Amino acid sequence: MKRLDIDNATFVRLYHEHKSAIVVAKLLGCTNVTVINRLREEGVPRMSASRVGRRPWNKMDMDEQAVIKYYKGARNLRKTAKHFTCSVPTIGNVLRKHGVPRDGKAIWTKKSRKSLSEAIKRTHAEGKMSGENHWNWRGGISDKAYPMGWCAALKKSIRQRDGYRCRVCDKSQQKNRQALCVHHIDYDKDNLDPKNLVSLCSTCHGQTAGNRRHWQRYFKTMLAVRRSG
Repeated sequence: MKRLDIDNATFVRLYHEHKSAIVVAKLLGCTNVTVINRLREEGVPRMSASRVGRRPWNKMDMDEQAVIKYYKGARNLRKTAKHFTCSVPTIGNVLRKHGVPRDGKAIWTKKSRKSLSEAIKRTHAEGKMSGENHWNWRGGISDKAYPMGWCAALKKSIRQRDGYRCRVCDKSQQKNRQALCVHHIDYDKDNLDPKNLVSLCSTCHGQTAGNRRHWQRYFKTMLAVRRSG
């Protein structure tokens, strides 16, 4: 942790002047955690919302409609909070309570969640997310049968080679609570070369179903490091 090169009196004066560990950290070129630790060492009490002139969020007595009206004009949470002398989360709570959307963020109400759920169900029922209509369709290769060499003995040898541990997260087969999956690095079921097979836990194996280019690069790099070592 970085040690602040500043005398105690100057440090305390800065904090009492700006009333914010974040602001002091920016001035001193360090993290706010460093400032907080220094305050703790010097026995300086932290400034609470009430001590710096802001009312705590749970003791606010404001005109919420006035807050909404001001925010719609300012379109800025921080500016609105400063105008009403409160914290940014307080303004966010008021907007959320009245269903007012924030810039760049959607407000998920019970009605909108139900509407989205029903739309997804209709999409699946109509077959728009299955077979050739699915965005991850690869020509039906998942239905392709495994070759004769794909057997329990081969999979056991791969798990044994990998020390019965997942090659991504290092989870043991015992913690996985079932036999580790054996994954084809190039996604070709016919390629049973041990160099193309790797042991994965059920969670990591599920992740490899998407973003295949990333996982192919990942495992090829891992194998290259293993061979060089």
